[in-house]
Amino acid sequence: MTRNKLHVPWRGQGPPRQFRSAVSLHSHTHHSQESLVFLYRLAARVGFIDWAIKCGQRGSASRLDLARGWWTPPLVPRAAWELERRQIESDLGLAALVSLTDHDSIEGPLSLKAADGLREVTVSAEWTVPFHNTFLHLGIHNLPAAAAQQAMAAMAHYTAHPRPEALSSLLRWFHEMPETLIVFNHPFWDEKGIGPKQHRRVLQAFLHRHGDTIHAFELNGLRPWAENLWVLELGRVWNKPVVSGGDRHGLEPNAVLNLSHAFTFGEFIEEVRVYGRSEIYLTEHYRRPLFWRMFDAVLDAVGDHEGHGLGWTRWDDRVFYLCEDGRARPLREIWQGRPPGPIRSFVAVARTLHRSWVQRTLRAAAAGQQELVW
Repeated sequence: MTRNKLHVPWRGQGPPRQFRSAVSLHSHTHHSQESLVFLYRLAARVGFIDWAIKCGQRGSASRLDLARGWWTPPLVPRAAWELERRQIESDLGLAALVSLTDHDSIEGPLSLKAADGLREVTVSAEWTVPFHNTFLHLGIHNLPAAAAQQAMAAMAHYTAHPRPEALSSLLRWFHEMPETLIVFNHPFWDEKGIGPKQHRRVLQAFLHRHGDTIHAFELNGLRPWAENLWVLELGRVWNKPVVSGGDRHGLEPNAVLNLSHAFTFGEFIEEVRVYGRSEIYLTEHYRRPLFWRMFDAVLDAVGDHEGHGLGWTRWDDRVFYLCEDGRARPLREIWQGRPPGPIRSFVAVARTLHRSWVQRTLRAAAAGQQELVW
């Protein structure tokens, strides 16, 4: 029998002292490639973005195809790991267990182990899984070091050549790794945009076929509370734990964490997999309106970061486009250091809004509009 419990600090439910550690799951570094396709959907609702895209297309020798572009989060692995560790140790006074999960990549954790000598770092990834006419995301946490590269190669092969029997075999293989945790990330998010009803049908089809190899569902720190309530109900129906997943891409640390009695990540996974126990802590970040938190993440993406570990200090150092010659180049190189006028205007407006006095004014205007009221 599973047991999920929420700890909500603004209801006077701070983390009880009996816990030893807090766990940060689902966090991204510059190794994640975030598609720009979402801008097409956003442009349909925001006229300025639609205008900027059309201006970019007119000013380009070839048609601008956002499917060929991607942006990368502003933090390198060490900075991302330290951000999560500091929040847990400073704010909660607990030991930190951190799992970085870049999209379809384990380069971040491997670099921390090799270059920084952090043996406690877990080898984890967020796997993009093609399924039916869409894709789903699975958090694969704490892969055995000896099998990690082989596992990632197998995942990449399935992603390129999806076959139902291959997916069953892969998930069964991961399930048989006793200290590996398979989490269904943001299960109700229709990221591809196939429609809510169709997405739910795909979700049910996936669970009926592969549910026995999924260890937990994710309560996501960047999804609306109403959607997370559906996830809690999904966990009840399928008798599975619901664990936290911050999904951090910017400079705000994960807004949801797990509390644990574990000394190691393997012990935490035993709590979830064997005993069906999950204690989720909602930080004060999660209480803020989601719109403003997402907006802050956009500002982090277009901001300058002088201390970037790879020297990608400007935002256009961190956005890439696959050119006609098959080579991916940063926008700064393509634009020769000067973005088109509409793009410069957008960034200028965003940076103005990033000024503390403007943000204080906007947030004061939105006071009392918190989504999470319970």
